[in-house]
Amino acid sequence: MNTYDETTAFLGHWGRFQQIVFFLLCASTIPNGSGVLSIIFVAAIPSHHCLVPELNLTQDWLNVIIPIKVVNGKQELSKCSRYRLDVVRNLSAQALIPGRDINLTDLEQEGCLDGWSYSKDIYQSTIVSEQIERREFCFLQTDGKSTWSKKEEHHTVFDLLKSHNIRATTLILCLVWFSQVTGYFGLSLNSLQLSADPYISCFISAAVEVPGYISSWLALRYFPRRPPASSAMLLGGVSLFFIQLVPQTLPEVSVALEMLGKYSFTTSTSLMFAYTAELYPTVLRSTATGTCATFSRVGTCIAPFLLQLSVYNKYLPYIILGTLAVVSAFATLFLPESFEQPLPETFQQMHKRGRVKCPCNTRTETPEPAVLLESQL
Repeated sequence: MNTYDETTAFLGHWGRFQQIVFFLLCASTIPNGSGVLSIIFVAAIPSHHCLVPELNLTQDWLNVIIPIKVVNGKQELSKCSRYRLDVVRNLSAQALIPGRDINLTDLEQEGCLDGWSYSKDIYQSTIVSEQIERREFCFLQTDGKSTWSKKEEHHTVFDLLKSHNIRATTLILCLVWFSQVTGYFGLSLNSLQLSADPYISCFISAAVEVPGYISSWLALRYFPRRPPASSAMLLGGVSLFFIQLVPQTLPEVSVALEMLGKYSFTTSTSLMFAYTAELYPTVLRSTATGTCATFSRVGTCIAPFLLQLSVYNKYLPYIILGTLAVVSAFATLFLPESFEQPLPETFQQMHKRGRVKCPCNTRTETPEPAVLLESQL
């Protein structure tokens, strides 16, 4: 029975056909970035405060009808409350001056009963300012299964849990894919916070991915799989942890650390695509990659909600993303090594790579003692 490589040898290697297909596939992915990350601008939240309907108020009361709150050490207009309109109307009619005749801290507040007023300094309109009902969509993208086997066997996703070795590898990879994609999209969707100009922020966030892809290509070509993949995740997690230690007077350092995290997640994501395919036998390769991609899309769906935790603590999203990255970095060390090894075609060949072991365990197997036979001469 011919091997998989022998069966597909008629396709050739890096010929003109493969080059054309490769570059056409690359060209087809260019619009994907604008389609996926356009949500950064489409769903942006402009500066806003409670809408104040047209009332016969003095200019003094119009200037102070929205309370001022301190957020992250900065004063800004409240986004969720205003002073009660009926009270303010009566005080304005009596010609009382806020701050002089009336102590604003004693006034009762109410919610945004008439909606919100959105700034148009940057965006003329977004789905938030238009108050369209927002719904989160989760697209679970899986690779199409294309399996080949020497025998007429049917393999399913449950084969990924068939034995201890495959099961441990699958669970670790699902965790790693989930963590790195959550971090990647979390930082991508947060790119508008990098600077005052959202367009420059988005450009910086996209530009930092270029060295990430170059680094992953070099790592795949010249280095074993586990050290670069683990180091990239660890670097991303540690950089996010350090953001909370940066003083507010040095926002450039925070931006640099966040972009270092984005670079690290980009590198590790690119590495894991190839690494995952190298670990599984031919009959499960597409199924395994598709399963891991499904778990990563769960992280894509969670990322926008994760960023909303900054309402309770500014650094909470960074702490969660950093923790996931550090845990995944150490989990990666428990995966088998596949560098410069032939791709496994069967379950037996995958098992020959050995069970997942602790990298700290340096004990080697004791070889069987050789039995020396006395010579008859």
